[in-house]
Amino acid sequence: MTFRNFTVRLLFAVLAALVLPALASAQKSGYVWADNPVSGSYTPSTTYSFNSSAGAITITRSGVGAYAVKFSGLGGNGSAGGNVLVTAYGGGSETCKVVSWDSGGADFIANVRCFTDTGSPVDTRYAARVVMTGAAFRRNGYAWADNPASASYTPSTTYSFNSSGGAITINRSEVGAYAVLFSGLGGGASSGGNVQVTAYGGGSETCKVTNWSSAGANFVANVRCFTSTGSPVDTRYSINVAW
Repeated sequence: MTFRNFTVRLLFAVLAALVLPALASAQKSGYVWADNPVSGSYTPSTTYSFNSSAGAITITRSGVGAYAVKFSGLGGNGSAGGNVLVTAYGGGSETCKVVSWDSGGADFIANVRCFTDTGSPVDTRYAARVVMTGAAFRRNGYAWADNPASASYTPSTTYSFNSSGGAITINRSEVGAYAVLFSGLGGGASSGGNVQVTAYGGGSETCKVTNWSSAGANFVANVRCFTSTGSPVDTRYSINVAW
């Protein structure tokens, strides 16, 4: 190895040591595979869970299909915010959603409810992801859509984020039909990205992404929400878009 090659490698090693920890510390996020739905309280598989704070993850069941997922140390310590996504897991027709979350203290606690396809509470496995403001990397955004009957509105800035710094606007075109616009987050001449959405609240409503448009200046995600019987419904939801 030449002295020059050694110097270059040493420089990269130093940069990695300085930059990577800073990036990791900025990425306040976590995820979990909740694989023991009938347990009163348990620590989920460490193979399929992550907490950027390095704290424990605990899932507590308070009733049929009702769970609290606690990410220790991941809270905002006085500043609420963040985003939660939940997806049911397994071969059945169950659905899961986020009821609420508490991120203002030391911990981040996401409350989850799961239902059968007829809307009855059910114990089932699920996957959940939580993120705090500024936690994600590259281009991304999220929002808590908390005003489902409004024709057009800006969602809560406490629970929304756009890495472009642009505004977020939600437009309702008909019952249960929404377009979520993240200004400045588009790819210009390139399209791509990903969208995930989870219904929010105590009922058995579900939401899904219909399509998205990411070429041009903005990123627009189209969302549809339904009752457990498949009828369109106005409801709150949580959405996350990323490149």
